[in-house]
Amino acid sequence: MSDFEAKGEISGILAEASTHESERMKHRWDQEQHSLTHTLVIRDSADVKQGDYLTTAGRTFLVLLSEDPGNLGATGLIYLEERNDLK
Repeated sequence: MSDFEAKGEISGILAEASTHESERMKHRWDQEQHSLTHTLVIRDSADVKQGDYLTTAGRTFLVLLSEDPGNLGATGLIYLEERNDLK
């Protein structure tokens, strides 16, 4: 039994973050506690905020940052940390 409550679905492309991307973005959240491991690219926008959790296929991710490049609502970027301690 999970302690999480489903709030909806997000469809996108999940990509593993490179060391370069992680270094480039680390000033945007508390890097000492959380490391960027993945980026989720979505169409439109999603109602997620820092501290939310996303799950898929038995994997859990902590939302580090969600942004709307260009402020048009056409695409979204969600920066994630994979959490192996949460299922």
